[in-house]
This record gives sequence, structure tokens and C-alpha cells, in this order.
Amino acid sequence: MSGRPTMATFRDQTLRDPDVRAAYDALSSRFEVKRRMIALRKKAGLAQERMADLLGTRKSNISRLSPLPVRRPTSARARRGRASRVHR
Repeated sequence: MSGRPTMATFRDQTLRDPDVRAAYDALSSRFEVKRRMIALRKKAGLAQERMADLLGTRKSNISRLSPLPVRRPTSARARRGRASRVHR
């Protein structure tokens, strides 16, 4: 196991700084709007492109709302990564 903290531990430690906490709190309403928009779009069964049409914007703006899937390395990709570091 690496000595790196988990995301939850990192967040908790970082939010002890009053300046960081203030900035985090100031952004919380934006993240809530983002979560609600994603939930409403999915509940309505709308594709991102249709949602964009309804809102009068581009699909790329709607796509930015959705979180990207976490891409875990496959064993083949991990082997290639290790091999590339060995040959440097």
C-alpha cells in the first residue's frame, strides 16, 4: 500500500484550511445544480444532445456536466506502461 492518503482523508485534511473551506463552500451550490441537472436529464430519458437543444446550447456544454468514467488500466496496458519505463 502506498503512503498516499485516500481522497476522503485528503479532502478532510485540506478543508481544515479556512481559505480552502471558504472556496469549497462557495462552489457547493454549483455542484448541486450540476448534480440536479444530470439527475433530471436521466429521469426524463433525454440524450445530452436533446437536453442541449431544449436549453438552447451545444451538446459539449451538457457533456461537461457528466462525470467521466474512471478508466482503470487493463493488465495489457499496465504491462506496456511498465515495459516503457524499463526501456528508458
